[in-house]
Amino acid sequence: MGALKSPGEWLKQAEYDMGTADCMLKAGIYIYAVFFCYSSIEKALKGTCHSKLGRIPPKTTNLMTLLKVIDRKLPEELYQFIGRLNDTFPGTLYPKCLAAAQEIYTEPVARAFLESGKQTLEWLKAQS
Repeated sequence: MGALKSPGEWLKQAEYDMGTADCMLKAGIYIYAVFFCYSSIEKALKGTCHSKLGRIPPKTTNLMTLLKVIDRKLPEELYQFIGRLNDTFPGTLYPKCLAAAQEIYTEPVARAFLESGKQTLEWLKAQS
């Protein structure tokens, strides 16, 4: 499975992960709803990077680093959202305490992340 992803493949996987985030939200698994939202935006940024650079994107999971690579001006609310989403990564993938993470990532929080995530995904797709 060493084949390089194309920009289109990155975006397909970004869409798939956003769909998974929706499923997690509907199932009441809010931590993973936010995690898959993160994964979706990471892949969309990598697809945009790949499209812009003409080569595979940097091997990083840091959304702000990927955002710098694409060098495109996002609407301020999307830029702020990516910053907030970037901060969720360690706590949703490797929570120190499950109960504490469940108190942070409630339904309204997860729903807000997904709403902003979908807007960001659409903006990124339009850039690729």
